[in-house]
Amino acid sequence: EKEGWLRELKKSFKNPETKIFVAEENNEPIGYTWINTYYLNYLEPKMKVGFVNEMFVTEKFRGKGISRKLMEKSTEWFKQQKIEFVSLSVFVQNKDAIEVYKKFGFEPFSLYMRKKL
Repeated sequence: EKEGWLRELKKSFKNPETKIFVAEENNEPIGYTWINTYYLNYLEPKMKVGFVNEMFVTEKFRGKGISRKLMEKSTEWFKQQKIEFVSLSVFVQNKDAIEVYKKFGFEPFSLYMRKKL
């Protein structure tokens, strides 16, 4: 699973529809956002939307405005791409991330459910 994630990340570096912003402290990475745009093909006309694949800040730097700065940079890039809507996925049990995303203006939109077999 980790290898697949890494392969996708490396592929995305070559994709002009993808952007990765890295926050650093003393030339060391302390957080990042991995974002992209894509078309919703099932709408007419097709709509280009944004998606936050991942946002991460190391534990030591949480609560210091790093995620806010990363999201501001991401939002700026989305606006340059003429994006009107941005979405993301977050695990229901990740309450801290949900609260952070709510502060950035995200709100629940759909519900993804699963069943173990």
